[in-house]
Amino acid sequence: MQVPSGQPVTLVPTVRLLFTVFCRGIVRLFPQPSGARLLFEDEKGGLHLFNPVNDHVVAVPGFSGRADNVMWDSTDQNVIVIADGSALHTYLYVPVSLNGPQVRH
Repeated sequence: MQVPSGQPVTLVPTVRLLFTVFCRGIVRLFPQPSGARLLFEDEKGGLHLFNPVNDHVVAVPGFSGRADNVMWDSTDQNVIVIADGSALHTYLYVPVSLNGPQVRH
């Protein structure tokens, strides 16, 4: 999602919060089909997972390159598979841990 500066923007509250926090730095969005979570790519190529229930934004570690596709497991909503064109990368979102929410490779 790229928005030219000075253009009016109408966004749902979840995306509006992200847009405000990352100030036009969001390049692409990969929503979970149920709408419970959202993976987004920033302008520097980093991937982040957003949980709108608690407004946590968690970086996806160890991923370099461009995400071509993001697949969400339909049985376990915490499992994410990211395709970069040459490989599939599996991640696990851990919403509650001693170190706070995190995404593990």
